[in-house]
Amino acid sequence: MSFGGYIKAFGKQPGHPYHAVWIKNDIKELQRFVGGYVEAVDITDDITVLCNEDGRFWEMPHNCAVCGIDFVGPILIVGVEDEEMTDIPEGAIEFIESNTEE
Repeated sequence: MSFGGYIKAFGKQPGHPYHAVWIKNDIKELQRFVGGYVEAVDITDDITVLCNEDGRFWEMPHNCAVCGIDFVGPILIVGVEDEEMTDIPEGAIEFIESNTEE
């Protein structure tokens, strides 16, 4: 459950492992994390990966592939419910880790 406008997410920087983060559910904070404009890529009905919309244009380093989708630059994995970002769902971390290729 989110707390005070913050959501529990799962972040990953290129070349580093995933880590749990509490991040303010605010566009400026999300942009700061991904390093620019935010693009949302749905992985499942309740899991979305947030990445830098212009990451390929800016030649950001390869991060990983999640469920067969390649990402560059920092990514943030959040939950989604009724089109609103929420805490990452229970069990999602294990699902993401088992479906990630470096």
